[in-house]
Amino acid sequence: GFAEASQDYVQISLEGPSKDAVNPRNVVRISTVDINMLSLIQYDVADFPKMTIVEGEDWRKNATDLTASQDDLRRALHLGRHCIINQKTRYYLNGVFLTRKPDSDTLRAVTTDAHRMAIIDTPIPMPDVSVILPTASVDLMRGHMTAGGNEPVAVKFGDHHMVFEKDKFEFVTKLIDGKYPDYMRVIPAPSDAAEAQISITVIKRLASIRRALGGGGHAACVLDIPDKKITVRSHEGDSASAPLMAKGDFKIGVNFKYLQDQAKATPNFTIQCAKQGDPMRCFGSDPDALFVLMPQRI
Repeated sequence: GFAEASQDYVQISLEGPSKDAVNPRNVVRISTVDINMLSLIQYDVADFPKMTIVEGEDWRKNATDLTASQDDLRRALHLGRHCIINQKTRYYLNGVFLTRKPDSDTLRAVTTDAHRMAIIDTPIPMPDVSVILPTASVDLMRGHMTAGGNEPVAVKFGDHHMVFEKDKFEFVTKLIDGKYPDYMRVIPAPSDAAEAQISITVIKRLASIRRALGGGGHAACVLDIPDKKITVRSHEGDSASAPLMAKGDFKIGVNFKYLQDQAKATPNFTIQCAKQGDPMRCFGSDPDALFVLMPQRI
């Protein structure tokens, strides 16, 4: 808060307690040319927790290393962010699964909430190991990387911790201790029996109408493939439809909120499905990013 209020360099200094202080604690003085703030030190340095397992040099010497550009690593963590689960009870899904792509030696990032899934492949060399990076750490790392940036990012990880290094910034995080599910078995085989083209423009327009109709929650959206239209409904039964570029002979039900999230990640995307009730393949212009959506009853 002080940094936001200052208009110049900020000076931070440690001072002992004043003679007439009611609370005899050391003081941190934070000042700029025209603002001065005093803050009592409330905790001893000895109380700060130590991640002892990463403080020794032996851990870093034995760590697995990988190096990537900012753009490649940010893409791996960013594209599938919306598929991470929010439920704390399924803790092993609360993050990004970083693993090696089957039959390759490159990094694959997987996220899922059991209703949708993202599989993002990258050109980043990856050893034959797998770890789960927690959601909070994913968001922090994304915030320190720039889209299109070519500066190298160094990553070290072992069984329990990961170290992220860029420029003079170092971030140490614990990894999630759990077994990630076998995501490969739920990826549907390619099929264009039913196919629909979705754009963020249409999704935004329908979302605006649905809000005005009092639509909330996770109501299903109907992709009427034969009639080539997409329809959203409110809980009161009102509906709004828009034209849909599609081919096939059956309808598909999908959570409208999932389509909104998907459109933010991939503004123009294709949905394909083998038959009604099957999981759907979803992809945009990026050939190395595949998404899976589970159907919703309509």
